[in-house]
Amino acid sequence: MYHRGFEAWITDGNQEGIEEYNKQGEEGEGRTASCYIPSESGKQFVIRWKDHGGEQHFSARAYVDGVRTRGKICKPRAGGTRKGVRISADAYRAFQFADLQTTDDDAALGNAANLEKLGTIELRVFHIRAETGRERPFRPRAFTGVGTVHERSKKAGAHCVTLGETIPSGHGRGGTRSCKVLNKKEGPFVTFVWRYRPAALLQAEGILRPTTKKEGKRRASPSNVKSKSEPHGESRVAPAEDIIELSDDDEDVRITAHLSVCADRFDSTTPSGRGSSGPRRGKKT
Repeated sequence: MYHRGFEAWITDGNQEGIEEYNKQGEEGEGRTASCYIPSESGKQFVIRWKDHGGEQHFSARAYVDGVRTRGKICKPRAGGTRKGVRISADAYRAFQFADLQTTDDDAALGNAANLEKLGTIELRVFHIRAETGRERPFRPRAFTGVGTVHERSKKAGAHCVTLGETIPSGHGRGGTRSCKVLNKKEGPFVTFVWRYRPAALLQAEGILRPTTKKEGKRRASPSNVKSKSEPHGESRVAPAEDIIELSDDDEDVRITAHLSVCADRFDSTTPSGRGSSGPRRGKKT
């Protein structure tokens, strides 16, 4: 999805892009873009993003089933990823889809209020000041996920997000820094929402159609698009401080280097020709 100068997408554990369906809000006047994606139990996924031509530092914060994970500080025009939840300075547990567990225990009825965001992955982008606080030692943050829900919650057959295997991050840098959000009262500059469902449910709802073998998947890197920043008013500093994880993934560095080369090959136009429904196919124009 592409909105307000940012692009965000999700890939599977093999770095293949997961197709997006029934897209809403792209290039509209609102601040939120959304779509549906098929999920498969036991499969890992990665949240990815790219700033196309922005001029401000930003933080990207991922939410899975309404649960916030650590954010990342990014420079203008940078790309980044959120692969899971970091459990130490040099390792993380990967995001993965899983079957939602249900029970007939009435004690679980109290969890109904937590189900509103079940089946959603969100990426919220905030503009921030370039200056950040002093780096602090890494401290793990608990991730409980949705847990078990009552069988009367009408969520039977649904999926949720859990944490998979532990994966070395390839480096020992895993500290945190604080940052000040610009225009915090206005909320995120842009929000991307993926509503994930098992493919069978999406087909039953008429959102997903069976794909043929000739239809390929989207690549893991973002589109070759370089666009001008859209003027959305002057940003103001709000006296608000947030703790953001350093953007230090090895892959983030490679993505940014790749994009700096691609950006020079294309003009500064915004993407067009994207439908509001159906998967994205082929090269953007």
